[in-house]
Amino acid sequence: MRIWFKTIDIITNTKTEIIDLTETVKKVVKESNIKNGIVNVFTKHTTTGLCINEHEEGLLKDIVNYLQEIVPEDREYYHHHFFYKDGRAAVNAWAHLRSILLGAFVTIPLSNGEIMLGSRQRIFFIELDGPLSRQLIIQVIGD
Repeated sequence: MRIWFKTIDIITNTKTEIIDLTETVKKVVKESNIKNGIVNVFTKHTTTGLCINEHEEGLLKDIVNYLQEIVPEDREYYHHHFFYKDGRAAVNAWAHLRSILLGAFVTIPLSNGEIMLGSRQRIFFIELDGPLSRQLIIQVIGD
């Protein structure tokens, strides 16, 4: 068994942003030269998330609206009363809570050098507190 990983830098441009990572993941799989196993995509940030779903513009807007509806920004959160050592206030509790709903990783089977997504499935990185510089780890494990 072999393990290959690559760190990917992402610069987000808006507060909430959905980025399709599918082609990036396919490229890393090809670079790995691993044919059968799994691919794990992991975000290193507590205010981002990952998911697999369909790339349809209306659905992507619905995802953002749903996250904003279920975890609104205008509530009073305990986290808003936390201060970092440099004096900055943490006023992004909604982003942390939304990331819990999404999760920090996705794992996809790999067969014959191809990720085994369904015909409409895509891999998405979701920024919840941007714009910021972010990092992902793509790890390919197998033979």
